[in-house]
Amino acid sequence: MTESNNRESNVYEIQSLDPNSFRVPAKDAKGHDERVWIRVQPGHAQAMEAFVQSKKFPYRSIPDLIRHAILRHLHWLNSVGPVKSVTGAVDAMLSILREDEFMSEFKQVLETLDARIYSHINQGEESQARRLVLEMLRHIKNMPAGFWRTKYLKNIEGKYGHLLKDMPKASILSFDSSEEE
Repeated sequence: MTESNNRESNVYEIQSLDPNSFRVPAKDAKGHDERVWIRVQPGHAQAMEAFVQSKKFPYRSIPDLIRHAILRHLHWLNSVGPVKSVTGAVDAMLSILREDEFMSEFKQVLETLDARIYSHINQGEESQARRLVLEMLRHIKNMPAGFWRTKYLKNIEGKYGHLLKDMPKASILSFDSSEEE
């Protein structure tokens, strides 16, 4: 392997540790996809399931893991013995498709959150609306630092910050073991 290929491979390895790079959409920009059937040893299937279930990697399913593995392997093959292929064009398309997928999910999450929060508020259950906002913020703060985390935080804090500002504060003096909620 030449030094240039080795450097390219290492750059891909470092970039591919970005959690966003684990997302490899199944469809291209025109909505096309191809089904590929494979058989694997039971131990490999169990290992894939274990990695997905571990939540240490941002895979939602075994097909997510397989698509990511194929993409990484194609890059590795190209670094070992370059072959005329469309991997560069596919990578460019993947960047756009990932962005589109993230934006779509972002909008869907916020629409669902809006519906739940306004439902709680309309039913006079403001404390449940607050609880939901706090739970969402806790999950978002566990996201890797970056554009999407910042976007979620900014949106939720901007839209629902008033619920948290008006939140009653806990006081050790107001705790009474005889009171029940």
